[in-house]
Amino acid sequence: MPSSSQYGKLYTSLLIKKLAEAGAITTVIDCGCGDGTYHRLLSPVLPKCVWTGIEVWQPYITAFALDTLYHRLIHSDLRNADFRRLAPADLVIFGDVLEHMSKLEAQMVVGRALEIAPFVLISIPVVDYPQGEEHGNPHEAHVKDDWDHTEVMASFPGITAFFIHDHIGVYVLTSTSQAAIYVNAVQAVLPQLLHQQFPQDRMAWGGWQVANHL
Repeated sequence: MPSSSQYGKLYTSLLIKKLAEAGAITTVIDCGCGDGTYHRLLSPVLPKCVWTGIEVWQPYITAFALDTLYHRLIHSDLRNADFRRLAPADLVIFGDVLEHMSKLEAQMVVGRALEIAPFVLISIPVVDYPQGEEHGNPHEAHVKDDWDHTEVMASFPGITAFFIHDHIGVYVLTSTSQAAIYVNAVQAVLPQLLHQQFPQDRMAWGGWQVANHL
């Protein structure tokens, strides 16, 4: 579907808000825009940010007027995107998109993103989550529908922080020491605050033993 689960979104918006307040994010690449979910989520905390969107499905570009949301919109299969031509960027977002490609392809595109950005954010289901074609869009099908936390951690070097909210895992990767310092400072306080606010929700993060808290 062109939108995505609300799980993990509050963590994401608060994390990015703190990074933006530190002056760490002024340019964003949104990979697999869908209906513009992440632009709508984060533009209030990134009011002066320059956004690039990448979307493969032309009907979504038209239906959701994506060319009016993004400063630059690229109609392309994400797997073929040349991130070097999109540099520089501070943040690259893979919001509920990596499950729509093979594991090798996911590792490839994330690796390319880390080459040109200090921050990469991944949101992905970490439970079995099959999905077929939707809205006539074959790209909506989940190619790899059985990611779990352990496999994500082992598959993407550079993960500095994670936050699991119910069935969605949010992973923050960094490619510089300064970026890691920023993320670690926010991660030291943010997940616990969210857990206190929503004590009945299933959450896990950082140093927690995930199996004991989900």
